Amino acid sequence: MKVPTAVFLLTLLLYCFALCPGPYWLDSSEFSVAAYTLGVAHPPGHPLALLIGKLCTLLPLGSVALRVGFASALAGALAAVQVADLGALICRRVAARTETTLFDQLAGAAASLLFALSYGAAFSAVRPEVYALSTLLCLSGVHAVARLQETQDRRHLYFAALWFSLALCNHHLLALSVLAGAAVLALWEMRKHRLFVASARVMAIFLVGLSLYAYLPLRAAHHPVINWGVPTTWSRFFWVVSAQAFQKSLHHAALDIGGVTAALLGELTPIGLLLAVAGLYLLLRAPHTRALGVLLMLCAIGDAATVALIGFDPENPDAYGYLEAAVALLAVLTCALPVALQPILQRRHQRLFYVATSVVVVATWTLSALSLPRWWRARERSTENALAEFLDRAPLHAIVVSSYFQSIFALSYLQSVAGLRPDLTLLHRHFLTYPGYGDEFKLVHSELTGLIGERDVRPDPLLQHTTVIEYDLDLPRPLLERSQVVAMKGDLNEPETRKFAAWQTLLALHRMCRLHQEDAFATVLVEAKKLLGDSPDLSDLIAHCQQPDVDGWRPGVASAP
Repeated sequence: MKVPTAVFLLTLLLYCFALCPGPYWLDSSEFSVAAYTLGVAHPPGHPLALLIGKLCTLLPLGSVALRVGFASALAGALAAVQVADLGALICRRVAARTETTLFDQLAGAAASLLFALSYGAAFSAVRPEVYALSTLLCLSGVHAVARLQETQDRRHLYFAALWFSLALCNHHLLALSVLAGAAVLALWEMRKHRLFVASARVMAIFLVGLSLYAYLPLRAAHHPVINWGVPTTWSRFFWVVSAQAFQKSLHHAALDIGGVTAALLGELTPIGLLLAVAGLYLLLRAPHTRALGVLLMLCAIGDAATVALIGFDPENPDAYGYLEAAVALLAVLTCALPVALQPILQRRHQRLFYVATSVVVVATWTLSALSLPRWWRARERSTENALAEFLDRAPLHAIVVSSYFQSIFALSYLQSVAGLRPDLTLLHRHFLTYPGYGDEFKLVHSELTGLIGERDVRPDPLLQHTTVIEYDLDLPRPLLERSQVVAMKGDLNEPETRKFAAWQTLLALHRMCRLHQEDAFATVLVEAKKLLGDSPDLSDLIAHCQQPDVDGWRPGVASAP
């Protein structure tokens, strides 16, 4: 068995054992529904991820959520193979060899497992998400550009165009952050070797790849369950693809270099990060590897800088997914120093060299493996249990009004995929501010048109129906009596479950304040202190509860979900 094949099988097996068996928090339930029903996911739409996820739903495996999660596991394992191949290429180039040796392959495999065991890579691979696929495509593009620089074979240029165009159809921001650095070297090689005659073919390949975005209006016209922005017009299509819904976060972000550096240190371990810095120095120092070093440096910096610009939140797992390509490229750089030392030490201290190398590799893997409890989700069922109970409490043919994005994603999965409570009508208040959502609801539920206001539900018409309303801080007062929070029971040690439970507990306390339920508030406050400790949000809420009107209270930006 070849080393890359062993890396693939080992990584895929590990990720499959750790896969979340059902719907999960964050955006995972949304991606499961959107893939299963061929819908339009949140901006920028992610058409490629949904099509691959749909193919995986045809597999005879577990739940639909697990099948879509398998697509992430497959992409994560293939990304680890690309790290191994790039690592072997680094070794070959540093040693100025034309053939890849077993040592080169083993060094690449060590780098790939360092990447695969990192929290960001692993957690993106054990649940339905887009980051593993994004990393795979970006690494494939970088590898193709590196091969172009090595061989001057223009076919690698065409492959680079294909991989990056597909990456743009998955998560264009992350693709652009890596593409910018790869394009610098690609254009340099094209100029140096007069490959501009290939420009027309490169552009044609790019357009073919980008044509996948036609999926969005084609599927939106069929009114799927998940249909963000309903991109059937040019303005709505642009709204989805440009991700205008999330651009407001850039206005409040500061360049978080320290947070990104600390995250890279945690992802790669101190040993790995030191080896990566040393490897980059060696590549930039030697004339025959300088271009390759510049390629990897620019691509890694591009990805890390994008995350720093957005603002790195260490409590948000998606922030590590954004950083995944930089972690992979830095892991590749760790191969340079061992292969540079090999001919020097092997002549005199061959046994010592291999022993020392093995010790460093095992120590690095061990430090990486310490993150395993953070991403192992093989028994996680809290999302399904909590939201299924929320639906079960609803009367027959009720209108269920949700107020939190994680709630509506999980509720949509339970109803549309798992077939739970098809008699209920789901409506999400806060999506009414987005283009098309209200129009889609009116089209599907024409008898309930009166419920839809310009930016929220209309309380008076809603109260005329049997309703279950999820409470939120901005819920109109007429709906207060009928509102409720999602009850959380069982083990709350899973991080995202604990965050969701903490948020629901804060909401429950705020609701009791508005209803002046002092006794109930005191009881729930005991549980809230267990979940939140000395949280500033909890302290602020208690202070506001002592005032006549607490409707204006809002949690701090740093701790709000």
